[in-house]
Amino acid sequence: MSTVYVDTINEKTSGNGVQIPGHVIQTVYVESTTSAVYNMGATTTSTDLYSAAITPNNTSSKILISINLQWGMSNVNGDFGLYLKRGSTRIGGRGNDSARGSSNIWFANDDRVGPEAQQNYNLFNASWQYLDSPNTTSSTTYTVGAAIHTIFAFNRHYSYNNGGSSSITLMEIAQ
Repeated sequence: MSTVYVDTINEKTSGNGVQIPGHVIQTVYVESTTSAVYNMGATTTSTDLYSAAITPNNTSSKILISINLQWGMSNVNGDFGLYLKRGSTRIGGRGNDSARGSSNIWFANDDRVGPEAQQNYNLFNASWQYLDSPNTTSSTTYTVGAAIHTIFAFNRHYSYNNGGSSSITLMEIAQ
């Protein structure tokens, strides 16, 4: 067997460099520490929470999206669904809960998840990943949002502005 030693590898034609399938070409990370409480009564309203943009180097690249979101709720209500959008279009998730956003919902909460007296002071976490094929070399924005039916506290406890942070990581994967 032969051994090949090289100091530099250059691509044959000009472009964006040597890309090995499966490797990360670039990474974008955005963290949100903004906090807010949304109280919608009993009307479902969609609210974009935070976003990140990436410009893929190749149309064949995939974008691996990793999301972490911190939230709180009141001890009375907390009906909402979380979603992901590419541009203005929701992507991934499921669509079977009309009260919590209906289409492309990744996470849905329906009222209490523990002892009622503790809800105002709890901070919860929701995380998910999605592998997208945007098929473009134009800047592409990914947005995390909530379809809120009653009450949703973003990056904070419901009763206090003590809080958390939420993040989105975009990784361009060579194909």
